Amino acid sequence: MDTFLEIVKYILPSLVVMVTAYLVMRSFLENELRRKEAEQRSGLDKTLLPLRLQAYERMILYLERIAPANLILRVSKPEMDAEQLQTIMVRTIREEFDHNLSQQLYLSDEAWEQIKKAKEDMIRMINTASTRLELNAPSHELASALFEELNKEKILPFDKAIILLKKEFREMK
Repeated sequence: MDTFLEIVKYILPSLVVMVTAYLVMRSFLENELRRKEAEQRSGLDKTLLPLRLQAYERMILYLERIAPANLILRVSKPEMDAEQLQTIMVRTIREEFDHNLSQQLYLSDEAWEQIKKAKEDMIRMINTASTRLELNAPSHELASALFEELNKEKILPFDKAIILLKKEFREMK
């Protein structure tokens, strides 16, 4: 029995030290893992933030470019008729949208949906305005009809999308 007590006397403190060392090491390793994950997230944030900012800039630029006043000034030529202007405006809106498709990766789903809606609404307004014109009407008549169509809207689709993008941008800071 004395031998057993002697063994317990040496083993018990060793077990306590071993369990304590295990718990300290486990806590240390968990903290190190959390610290490294935080560093990685921080590094990723530093990489993604400029890309997100650029995406917001590019999409606001897109929305400004599809605004009728800017779009008409950029694509119309004096010799065009209304049908040609309609075709080139719709094509320009779609091409610029397609060019910026990858930006959806950096925007919220709500913002991307609002941008898509602005694109579709602009195309719809252009097409609606063109249906009110006679065949071979001059391009300036389409421009006038489009502005009349826009005046029916309380808030323009591209303006609504820009407001949302600006709001999200401010919340990112």
